[in-house]
Formats: sequence, structure tokens, C-alpha cells
Amino acid sequence: MTEPRTPRRGEIAVCQLILLIAVLTVWEWSSGRYIDTLLASTPSDIYAQSLAWLKRGVLQRAAWDTTRIVAISLLAGGSIGLLLGLLAGASRRCEHIVMPFVKVGFALPKVALIPLFILWFGTGDLQKFVLASLTVSFFFFFAGYEGMRSLPQTMNNVLHLYGATPFQRLRLLYLPASLGWTLASIRIAVPYAFVAVTSAEIVASAGGLGLLAKNNAAAMNTAGTFSAIACVTLLGAASGSLVGWLARRTRWRLQN
Repeated sequence: MTEPRTPRRGEIAVCQLILLIAVLTVWEWSSGRYIDTLLASTPSDIYAQSLAWLKRGVLQRAAWDTTRIVAISLLAGGSIGLLLGLLAGASRRCEHIVMPFVKVGFALPKVALIPLFILWFGTGDLQKFVLASLTVSFFFFFAGYEGMRSLPQTMNNVLHLYGATPFQRLRLLYLPASLGWTLASIRIAVPYAFVAVTSAEIVASAGGLGLLAKNNAAAMNTAGTFSAIACVTLLGAASGSLVGWLARRTRWRLQN
């Protein structure tokens, strides 16, 4: 019995394009006939609104406000979470102390903290940064923790026998051991960072794509709301694809 043929990448891309065109065509045709345009707008109106905003620089400014906070939050929250995870994985005592708080914090809906962060930090970039950093830090914590837990104890003993300092062990063993887990956590953390930042922008913010979507929804501009949502979606998808490409490149370098 022959194995089923693996579809080629080009075939998959063509099928995805056909599906997307079919959905947009049905949407365009049914809007105004069976669906109120106030509720769903049309792809052509959304495209026209996006084009007008691009010419005026509205989308670029809003996208920059959102993406900038996402990038900084990933760097800050990821660094803190990864280091704490490595520490918890290396020390049983630290694990027993920290892990209950980590589990409670991870289970807590972060969106519920937005009103409190607004009270503490105002409606500027700081409250968005803190929320997104807190959200992504848990993914990196578990990446560092699992990376350390998967290490054979003999490797750590060998470095200790050769007199390696804690920093040398971190650089030569701990960080490389958690690299695979970290790359996987980044792919999960990126969309969650966008969710955290845009959620904070929708509640209270001075800029960003979340605020743009909120203001246009309040003004009954459905096309503008969809345009802002589409921009967030594209940014998240592009960031995820970039991280996936970097992960594949890094895996290739490690194997060679």
C-alpha cells in the first residue's frame, strides 16, 4: 500500500488563496443583501478605508505604537521570566518557593488587571508595557524551567568538577539547554503580547491599534474597525512567521 503523497508548499498556498478569495467574494456579495453593512461592512470598503489611512499615515502611527510596546515587553518580560525559570529549575528550594505564585499568576486573567494598572500607571505606555510584560513572562519562565529540568545532572556535575563559575554554567549549559523551549515559547508569547497590548489600548490609551478600533466602533465606522483589527492580525501573523523562520534557522545552525 502506497503512502499518501505529501502536498507541496505551492499547492497548499494556492488552495489557501482560493479559500480566501471565496470567503471575501461571498462576504462582498452578501453584505447589503443578507447582512447589514453596519454590522459587517464589505471587503471593498475596508480596503478603501485602509488605503486612505495609509496615505495619511494613520495606520503606520497606530501600528508603531502597538508594535513598539509588544517588542519591548517581549524583551523585558522574556528576560525576567527566563532567568527566574532557570533559577527555579536549578534550585529545588527556589522552585518550592516560587512555583505556587507562578501557578496562581499564570491562571489569573491578565485583562482583569487593566483597571488596576490604569490606576497605578495612568493611561500611557507604561500600563500597556507592564501588562504585556507580565503576560509573556510566564511563557518564558516555563521555558527556562523545563529546559533546566530536562538537563542530565551529569552535565552539570562535569562543569562543577572543572570549576566552572555560575556565569560560565549559565552561558555554556543552561541557556543552550533552554534554547529550544525558549524559541517555542516565543511563538506562543507573541500573539499573547499583541492581545495584552491591544486590550489595554481598547480600555484606555492615548494611541495604538486598539484605540483606533475602539474609536471607529464608537463612531459606527465598521470599515475602520475591521481595518484596525485586520492590521493587528497581520502584524501578529507576520511576527509569528518571523519567529518561526528564526527558529528553523537556529535549529539548522545547532544541528550543523
